[in-house]
Amino acid sequence: MLSLIVPCAFFLFFLLTAVFKIGYSKDKDSLLGLSDSIHIRGISAVVVILNHLPTAYASAPTRAAGMLAASGVTFFFLFSAYGLRMSMEDKPGYLRRFWLTRLPAVLIPTLTTNLFSLLLALARGEVPTSFGAVLRRLTSVNSWVQILLILYAVFWLIHGLRELSLRHRGLSALSFLGRKLCGVSIADWSICAVTLALSLITRLTAFKVFALWTFQPLGFAYGILFYYASPYLYKALRTKWLPALFAGGAFTAFFGLCYFKFRAVPFVGDWLLHLLVHLGVVATVIVLNRRVSFHSPVTRALGTVSFEMYLVHGTVYKALSVLIPGASPGVFLWVAIPSVFLCAAMLHFFNSRLLRGFKRLTSR
Repeated sequence: MLSLIVPCAFFLFFLLTAVFKIGYSKDKDSLLGLSDSIHIRGISAVVVILNHLPTAYASAPTRAAGMLAASGVTFFFLFSAYGLRMSMEDKPGYLRRFWLTRLPAVLIPTLTTNLFSLLLALARGEVPTSFGAVLRRLTSVNSWVQILLILYAVFWLIHGLRELSLRHRGLSALSFLGRKLCGVSIADWSICAVTLALSLITRLTAFKVFALWTFQPLGFAYGILFYYASPYLYKALRTKWLPALFAGGAFTAFFGLCYFKFRAVPFVGDWLLHLLVHLGVVATVIVLNRRVSFHSPVTRALGTVSFEMYLVHGTVYKALSVLIPGASPGVFLWVAIPSVFLCAAMLHFFNSRLLRGFKRLTSR
């Protein structure tokens, strides 16, 4: 009984902090603003790292929360694509400095996390067998980061070709990329199509472009499409918010039941129905966000360091498994999540300064 009560107490505490200072307004400035995305990223980060708790310390409540982890990962991809599309619209010449801004933002946190992981391993007495082993550990790139870089490359290449076709007559055959189909540029439809194709290749063949994640990277396509749809959704939800919220909930519940019944069915169950469930969750959260705002300092703090939390949580879990090997699942949970946050906050402190220094260096 205690193994259920202690984790449930954690979730109750987290729920109360998440809804602290929650706001309701019929006239929010945007459907999914920067502040909203930070809070959603914070909640998503907690859900994702709960799903990765070591098996010995998992409990029924954490496994239940972990079922939403795929939605959290989908949100991370959605925010990445939406942010890229907004930046390209707001910053002339954005593509020319694309890799100069995006690579450091992704790789500097990766490298500092790798260094931190190595130092913790050395503290535990795990001495690498060779210099090559040290180098591999320092330069390893998380699978989510690898997928994100692949999608960045797709985005940069397709929009780069679109811009080149406007400046060079020899590439005028590619000018169709700048045209629109159903209000969305063909370049962006192409990005969505490539993302879907890579997802299907990952699911249906032995060529695992997206590692073990077959549908979560489609959040990148959702983010591209949401960029175009958000002004219309914002207006439509002004008067149809409650029906849309119920529709989103019903959609998610229906396909959730279908998934649990047919998840053993290849492709239809483990890919299509699974995709639809988490698409419903994402859509419902976006609809909810039209009138509901999060103002909790806890979720804001978590969202600010969400990337570092994702990168470092495995390292922290491993260290705690050595430090408190006999801990119950509830105790481990109460220790692990704050520890992940504190380590992520420390890494974020250094990462933000390194990124500012790099930006000053490259802007000269």
